[in-house]
This record gives sequence, C-alpha cells and structure tokens, in this order.
Amino acid sequence: MAHAFDPTQRAQLVIAPASLHVLHAALVGALGPAAASTLQAAGYATGQELAAAFRAWLDALGDGAVESLALPRFEQRLVTFFRDLGWGDLTLRAEGPVSVVEARDWAEWQPRGDGEPPASHFTTGMLAGFLGGLAEHPLAVLELEPVDGAEGTCRFLVGNERVLNDVYDRLQQGDEVAAALAAVGR
Repeated sequence: MAHAFDPTQRAQLVIAPASLHVLHAALVGALGPAAASTLQAAGYATGQELAAAFRAWLDALGDGAVESLALPRFEQRLVTFFRDLGWGDLTLRAEGPVSVVEARDWAEWQPRGDGEPPASHFTTGMLAGFLGGLAEHPLAVLELEPVDGAEGTCRFLVGNERVLNDVYDRLQQGDEVAAALAAVGR
C-alpha cells in the first residue's frame, strides 16, 4: 500500500469486499430496513477515521493541509487514496449546490434485482464522515442510480442536509436528477 500509515498512531483494519457483503446481508437479514442506518453509522465512523488518516497522509507526502490544496490536486489525491485502500476509483465534481461522487469498480457494489434501489449504505455513511471530516462541518450523502448503470458503478450526491432533503423530495415526486438539482440550486 502506498500510504504512510503508522499502525502505532492509528489502528487499521482491512477487510475484503466480500466480508462487507456478508455483513450487509447478515444485517439486512437480522434487521430488515434498519440495516441501512446501522451500516451508515458504521461507515460514518470509518469515514471520520479515514479523514484523519487522509490528512496525515497528505502531510507525509508534503502536500500540507487539505484546505490548501487546489481542487485538481485534491481530486488526484482523493482518487489515489481510495484506490490504494482497495475501494475503487472515484471522481468528484461540483454540480450546482452539491458535489457528485461517482465510483467505479467500487468495493461495496453488489448486483441488485430489478427495481431494487442502490444499497451502498456503508459507503454513504463513509463519504459523509470522510468529506464532512475534511470540511469540518456535517455533510449529508444521498446515493443515486448510476448514470450508465454499469456493473460496479455507484453515484452519490454530497451537500448540506437541507439541500439533499429537497433533492430527495423532488426525486420522490418523479423529477429527474438534473431537474431536481436545478430546482434546488435556484
């Protein structure tokens, strides 16, 4: 792994994507719909730890504080960080009042049946904890259907809770994502 993690400074635990899938299935079997919030809470705690590790990693690379990085450099480091941890490839872009995170070959992704909603609950919490930890204020994350529907692909919106609640409400009323974002961005 290319990261400068020091296990004496911060506990590290690596699990295989298959283990995350087994945990997901077991929690869904035991808790039903409540499994989503349990996985999100675990993901959030992980994201907070990853934010601290990311800051330390940037410092070890000589990049300094995350706040001082230009957006292209931040995105490059973000991609490398998650890829080297085995999560997959991320892209990040601003779209109106939110950021869009797209993930390819994502570790938590699992095939779904027709009509089943996306279910990367751990990642949803992890991104909220990670990006909120970097921003130093709470952020919400909403998982959406990926644009291309390709295997292994996930898509998330990141923003403040009020905006994402508005987007979610509009999506529930039948708006397309672009129209919902345009409406809340006014």
